[in-house]
Amino acid sequence: MTNGSIPFERTFYGYFIGKRLAFPLVRDRLQDLWKEHGISDIFINNDDMFFFKFDNDNGMNYVLQKGIWKINGIPLFLRKWDPDVFIEKPTHDRVPVWVNIFGIPLQLFNKDGLSLISSKLGKPLAVDSYTTTMCERATGRAVFARILIEMSAQDPWDKDIKTKAITTKGATTTTLRVEYSWNPNRCDHCKIFGHDQATCPILTTSTPAPKPAMATPKEVDNEGFQTFKRRSRSFPIPKKKIPIDNRKGKGPSLKISQVYKPVNRVKPKEKVTTNMFDALSHQRVVDTDDDV
Repeated sequence: MTNGSIPFERTFYGYFIGKRLAFPLVRDRLQDLWKEHGISDIFINNDDMFFFKFDNDNGMNYVLQKGIWKINGIPLFLRKWDPDVFIEKPTHDRVPVWVNIFGIPLQLFNKDGLSLISSKLGKPLAVDSYTTTMCERATGRAVFARILIEMSAQDPWDKDIKTKAITTKGATTTTLRVEYSWNPNRCDHCKIFGHDQATCPILTTSTPAPKPAMATPKEVDNEGFQTFKRRSRSFPIPKKKIPIDNRKGKGPSLKISQVYKPVNRVKPKEKVTTNMFDALSHQRVVDTDDDV
């Protein structure tokens, strides 16, 4: 190990599939979870890789070997840092996901029954504490079973599954509702997680770009000069005028039913007379029936 690698000898890195979570959220959550295991620093690089430094080997190995760590239901994939290995985010065609299965009959709420049911979705990995209590003691929460299942990008993620339950009247088929705590982007072309088909790097690079429109070939004379032709301009053709007066017999006749005559709207001059009672003509007249 070189001198530059010594400060990172107790360091491992982690990443999320698809869009990463916010750095403050990851830092605060993991510092709280790993504080008793000797976590000393958490930082991130430009490739969305998280780095975790520990002050002792026991705490670091415990975190690495504990299993799957999840933040907001999204798994954090951890790898031991090696100075001789180039760090890059690998592709995944399988991811662990917590799955809630509703409507399980009581006679199937046991280890064998849950294993049979969850195998219809993927590879069962573990169950939570409440589901374990219900399977072992037949008591507790029987609303749904919470199972950690390894899901594949090649298989469909069903929203309901059918199972058979044995009763006194024979076998009956029951439909169970499925709810996923995390549904990452997956590509139907690549069959991996991390992106969808619309953002697939293979499909976007292999799609040919549209060809530009070909220019009209130009004529070349005997001396090698190219001639450019002006575009012909089209002018609107004026409509044929129809004469109003057809006295000379040219053109179609046009019957005139009305003749416009201007009206003189100039007011005649009013004669001004002097009358001592003119002021009364502009006053309002009030008619009353009162007797004087």
